[in-house]
Amino acid sequence: MLQDRVGEALDLLSNTAPLDAEGRELRLAVGNFFRKRGEVDKALAVHQSLLVQSGLGESFRCRVQLELGMDYYAAGLLDRAEQAFLPLQHKRDYAARSLECLLKIYQREKDWNKAIDSLRRLRRTGKPGHRESIAQFCCELAEEYASRGEDEQALQSARRALKDDRNCVRALLLLARLLANTKDWAEIREIIAAIEQHSPEFLPEILDVAVEFQAHEGGESRVQAWLAHVYEHCECNEAAVLLSRRLADQSGAAAAVSYLTAAARRTPSMLLLRSVLDLMLKSVSAQDADSIKAVIPALLAVIPEDSRRYLCSQCGFQGTELHWRCPSCQTWEAVKPAKQ
Repeated sequence: MLQDRVGEALDLLSNTAPLDAEGRELRLAVGNFFRKRGEVDKALAVHQSLLVQSGLGESFRCRVQLELGMDYYAAGLLDRAEQAFLPLQHKRDYAARSLECLLKIYQREKDWNKAIDSLRRLRRTGKPGHRESIAQFCCELAEEYASRGEDEQALQSARRALKDDRNCVRALLLLARLLANTKDWAEIREIIAAIEQHSPEFLPEILDVAVEFQAHEGGESRVQAWLAHVYEHCECNEAAVLLSRRLADQSGAAAAVSYLTAAARRTPSMLLLRSVLDLMLKSVSAQDADSIKAVIPALLAVIPEDSRRYLCSQCGFQGTELHWRCPSCQTWEAVKPAKQ
C-alpha cells in the first residue's frame, strides 16, 4: 500500500514539478529514483522530457545526458547508451563517469579494442585504479585470434598484454601454448621460469607444454627431475601424478606406487589418493587380486573426482573451469586454482 502511494507521488512530481532550476533538479532526482526502483521506462520518459527543455545550462544538460545514458544501459539498449556517453567523455567534469560507463558497455559487447581505448582514457583522468585490466582485454583478443587460427595476431595480442602487466599469468599461459606450436623453446624456457616464480599454482595449466620442453632439453631424465622439483617446491600434485605414471612405464608399477604413496603422505589430496589406488589396482599380485580388486573399485567410487577446482577470492564462486573473469561477481583475475 505504501509502495503504491510512493509511486503515485513520484508520478505526480515527474509531471507537475515546475521547470525552473529547482523543479528541474527535482525531476532529475525523480527520474534517477525511478531507475533505481527498476522502472526504467518512467526514468527514460522523465530524462528525455528534461533534455528537450530550452534554457538548460551546459552543465545541467550533461548531467541529464549522463542519467539518460544510464537509463538506456539499464534497459539493455547499449547502442543508445553508447551514443549518450560518447560526447561526455570530452567534458572535463563528466569524462571519468562516462568512460566508466562506456567501459561497461564494451565489456558486455566484448568489443575489446574499444574497451582498451576507454580504459586508457580513463586512466588519464586520474580516476583511482579499476579492477579492469588492459592485459586481460588483450588476452581476450588473443584467444579470439587463436580460435580462428590467426596465431601471429594472437601472439602479438598476448605480448601487448605483457607490456601492460609483465606478470600477467594468463598472457604467459597463452604464449606458452602458441609458442609450443612453433617449438620456440628459448622463449618457452623464460615463460615457464616466470610462471614458476610468480604464479606456480598455474603450472598444471601448461604441464604438457613444460614436459615437452624438458624432454627437448634433456630427455626423460630431465623430465622426471623437473616434475620432482615442481612437486617438491611448488606443491604441484599434478606433477607428482604425472611423474608416477612415467615411473610406472620406466621402472614398473611398484616404484610408481612407492613414490606416489610417499607423496600422498606428504601432501594428502583426493587427486593423489585416487592415483595411488588406481596404480595399486593395476599392479596387484595374483594372490591378492581377488580381495584388492574387490575393495579398490569401491573406494574409488566414493572418492570425489580428481578434477581441478577454482575459487574466486572476491565472492567465493567455485567451479571446475578456469574463468579469468568470475561468472558470479564479474571481477577480473580473482579466480585461481583452489588448494586441494
